[in-house]
Amino acid sequence: MELYLDNDHLVRLSGLSNGLTGASISDADVAVTILDETAGTEVAGIAWPLTLDPVAGEPGAYHAVIDQSAELVLGSYYIITVTASDVGSGLDATWQDRKRCQRRPFG
Repeated sequence: MELYLDNDHLVRLSGLSNGLTGASISDADVAVTILDETAGTEVAGIAWPLTLDPVAGEPGAYHAVIDQSAELVLGSYYIITVTASDVGSGLDATWQDRKRCQRRPFG
C-alpha cells in the first residue's frame, strides 16, 4: 500500500489464518491505524482505529477504505499498523509498514 496525497486508500489483509491449524479466520477483529512518524500521533481527519470488514467469498480476507479526508502531508513518513484479534482462538497478530506520502503519478 502506498500513501498518496488527496486520495482514498484501500487497505487489504489477505490470507488471515490460524498458524497452528492452517484454518482461515473470517471472523476476527481487524483494524488499521496510521501514525505520523515524527509526531507519534494518529493522523487527523479519521476516527482511528478503522475497522476492516471481511470480504465476502474470500475466507481470511478483510478490507477497508481510508477516506481522502485523512490529513496526510506530502513528504512526511507514516507508520501503518494493522492488527487482527481472533476471539475464538485467542490469537493476535500485528503488521506494520513505514510509508512516505507522495503525489500519485500517471501511468
